[in-house]
Amino acid sequence: MCLLLNWGEAFRVGQDYWTRFRIESRLAYDRDWILFLGYVSEADVFIVYENGTYERKKTGFLVPNHEQDPNEGPEPKVRITLRAGQINEVYVRFQNVVYPPEITPVLQAMSAWQAQMNQTNLIQGFFQGLLALMFLYNLFLAISLRDRTYFAFVMYVLLIAVYFFNEYGYLEEYFLRDQPLVSFHLANLVYVAAVYYVQFNRRFLNIPQDYPGWDRLVVVWYMVSIVFAVLLPVLSVLDFESYMLARNAYHVFYALALILFIFAVLWMNSAVANLFVLGNFCILAGATFIIMGNVGIIPFSLYYLLFGIVSQLFVFTMALSYRFRRSIWEAQQAQDELIDQLQENQRLQAQINQELEEKVTERTREIAQKNEEIETQNEILQARSGELEKAYSKIQDSVRYAQRLQSAILGNEREIVSHFKDGFILFLPRDMVSGDFYWSSKIGHLRILIAADCTGHGIPGALMAVLGNSVLNDVVNEEHVTSPDEILYELDKKVVYTLQKQSVGPQPKDGMDIVVLTYDEISATLRYAGAKNPLYYVRDYQIHQVPASNFPIGIYTNPNPKHFELHEFQAREGDIFYLTTDGFQDQFGGMEAQTRKYLKKRFRELLLRHSHLPMAEQKKRLLEEFEFWKGKHPQTDDVLIVGIQI
Repeated sequence: MCLLLNWGEAFRVGQDYWTRFRIESRLAYDRDWILFLGYVSEADVFIVYENGTYERKKTGFLVPNHEQDPNEGPEPKVRITLRAGQINEVYVRFQNVVYPPEITPVLQAMSAWQAQMNQTNLIQGFFQGLLALMFLYNLFLAISLRDRTYFAFVMYVLLIAVYFFNEYGYLEEYFLRDQPLVSFHLANLVYVAAVYYVQFNRRFLNIPQDYPGWDRLVVVWYMVSIVFAVLLPVLSVLDFESYMLARNAYHVFYALALILFIFAVLWMNSAVANLFVLGNFCILAGATFIIMGNVGIIPFSLYYLLFGIVSQLFVFTMALSYRFRRSIWEAQQAQDELIDQLQENQRLQAQINQELEEKVTERTREIAQKNEEIETQNEILQARSGELEKAYSKIQDSVRYAQRLQSAILGNEREIVSHFKDGFILFLPRDMVSGDFYWSSKIGHLRILIAADCTGHGIPGALMAVLGNSVLNDVVNEEHVTSPDEILYELDKKVVYTLQKQSVGPQPKDGMDIVVLTYDEISATLRYAGAKNPLYYVRDYQIHQVPASNFPIGIYTNPNPKHFELHEFQAREGDIFYLTTDGFQDQFGGMEAQTRKYLKKRFRELLLRHSHLPMAEQKKRLLEEFEFWKGKHPQTDDVLIVGIQI
């Protein structure tokens, strides 16, 4: 029989609280019960009987074990006797000194609780016995082989055993009877075990030597685990809310890192790696059953996790044994091969010496002749190499000068962004100079911002960018054309005229794709027109795409007249607008076996995912994502993203 009383209230740390409830016994005889209180540090329980007498019991995580009745198990609880046919009043004074208390009284029959404890003790005895066997076996191998891989695994097994020994209350019951606070903080040993777990995996799979690229990420995982293994115990003492936030963040990070690591290990496709994946599958399966139990899909039981851990450690022990046997076999094979090779070498040595003596004289004569030819060729190559170095140096100087000119033309990012509430410009030329460019102007209370992608990249694209920049200065700053669609019409007309005037023979398909955005500070009106490139904006945590006209700026073979549609809408405070070229979404990358483009959908999701961050942090995250996606692939095109916040 079990009675659950559950209510919610915001409790504060360090504050004393009282609660009272009545329990009516309808039994015809007195009976002992166990009253569970929930998560409390210290509690005084007063059971008042109808005849005026009362009992006082103490319990809580921070109450010494010998003062509690009963003193088995980790949960705060007291033994109470309900008199036959009486209404028993229970008063509870409680407080928490570490984290806010959660009072969830549960009444369980004494006999049922004892049966449950007997079952728990039996299972934990079996569990701890298995861990002890694995610990001693691997400790023997670690000492015998002096291999740090085994030492890391031994520490992992030991810390897991101590953690569960403490979690089920045995450590406090048998060893720390007057040190409950020590037992409470020993729960953080699991984070130290996580550090040794990463170290074990790194050495067990020989990642530093076989996969140095992945090793850099594993080292980051290892260092972050060390930081949290030190930070979390400190926060649990100083600030429990910060501790919970940091702990949850670390759990998410560790789970993602482990899943990513498992996929990387699957890619290794070796017998040892497959055993590693099997071991981690066991613990992940146990954790999955725990989650399913929490949400009510299956009955909840912590034994799922215990079984997963035992299975994982058993598989890892088998994997270490396999590795040990394989190393012995490989050493024996190498020794046999060495003996055979030495014998073969002795036989061949005499034969080789004979042949060498005959060839030395002939080869000496040939080498002398070849040396003369090589010296002549070296002199010719050195002369040509000097000429090429001079030519290359001149070209590089010219390109660097062009880069400085382009930087001067584009203007200062901070000055451009200052026209708005906040913003950033992510500008990544594929070569030293870029065919992408950004342009801005402020005319009265009107702010104008443009991002353009010119045909080509490198020097050809940069020349087209200079042309576009010059024409925009004429159209906007000199002729005072400020409507986005009119700017596109005038820009198109002047660019086409310039290209046709300079070309001889077939007309080149040169031009640019462009985004034009204006913002009226007084009316808070935004106006946009685009040639091929759309405008993205985030409002109320949703990303929107304003379509562009399907006509480029420049020479166009389609006989239909160009039409640039004007879009106008009111801005809201906090709106974020993104003016982009197609360089980011066209970048090839991803996993080596599945190289593909980033694509528009993933790019829009990326913008939305980071839109809640400060603009400078958004720029940093976008750059990190681009570099991660690109990996070892060459950059496909120039990249330009301009983000502004209204």
